[in-house]
Amino acid sequence: MTTVVGLFDGFSEAQRVTQTLVAQGLRGEDITIISNREETSVGDALAAAALGVSVDGGPASRGEPAALIALGIPADAVEPYAMVLDGGGALVSVVAAEPQVDQVCELMERYTSADL
Repeated sequence: MTTVVGLFDGFSEAQRVTQTLVAQGLRGEDITIISNREETSVGDALAAAALGVSVDGGPASRGEPAALIALGIPADAVEPYAMVLDGGGALVSVVAAEPQVDQVCELMERYTSADL
């Protein structure tokens, strides 16, 4: 199993990619949206939960380095990820089997903002 993490402009973009991933056969329970708690509405979190997707508003959502490293972010890349979260962006973390990794990466690239 491999963890793939993508950066997105906000919760809405992260939610769109998770919907696509689930539609392509990935299990919702293997997907987590990490977003700034202040930028995430209860309705958004409930919509994600309906797909079986977890929404993390804990330490990683605040850009805490140890929590981001625990998600699989390399220590030297933590700062840019934390900045995205601080700016209202979101991360999507997907635990995928090796045969699915390329598909997950390709789908995430379709939704990722070039500005991030």
